[in-house]
Amino acid sequence: YIAKISPDALILTIEPSVLIVGKKIMSYQGKRIGSIKKVIRRNERNEIRYIVTKPLFQKEILIPASAILSIGNSIVLNKNHDVKKDSKWKKTR
Repeated sequence: YIAKISPDALILTIEPSVLIVGKKIMSYQGKRIGSIKKVIRRNERNEIRYIVTKPLFQKEILIPASAILSIGNSIVLNKNHDVKKDSKWKKTR
């Protein structure tokens, strides 16, 4: 994970998963699902377990990492992932 260490900086070879918060979530067909409100990781590792979005006036939606096709300027979900059927819904506090 670490590419270079100097007295002034630490350079990583990967992007920490928490830095994707705020990115848009898009369906494979190009429909905007929402934006990432938080990332749930596996233990203390950088591995994503779920990304969480919360549409206005709705419950939080937990989208599993297995549904993610790509991460770039936005998050694109797999072609076969149906957010309404395949994601977990969680009551907000």
